[in-house]
Amino acid sequence: MAVSLGEFRLQLALALSEIDGLTVDARPSKRTVGAGSGSVVIREMVPGSTFGTVQVRMSAIIVLGSNKDKAEQYLETWGPSAVAATANLDVFEVELVPEALPVGDPPTSVYALILNLSVEVE
Repeated sequence: MAVSLGEFRLQLALALSEIDGLTVDARPSKRTVGAGSGSVVIREMVPGSTFGTVQVRMSAIIVLGSNKDKAEQYLETWGPSAVAATANLDVFEVELVPEALPVGDPPTSVYALILNLSVEVE
């Protein structure tokens, strides 16, 4: 049986937060972010496979920081664990993408892990 969208976001955030060094919120927050912090964001919603369900494409965005060498180390440490954390969740189309995100004015790069996945919710 499918869970609600809010329940699933919380399940994903909790599963990722069990990884040593990560703190992931179920929704974006205004707290100060640093390496290992993140949040779950919704990308798109389409009709699900059965009446009353919705297929949701979402991402957990995890900050690695602005130091490229440290970001590479965090990628090697947290990347495999983040993908493995989805094994006990009812998800599909799981992928992990490292990204350099432009932030600030003038923009500078902040490195992040983007864990994309799909889930069907009620």
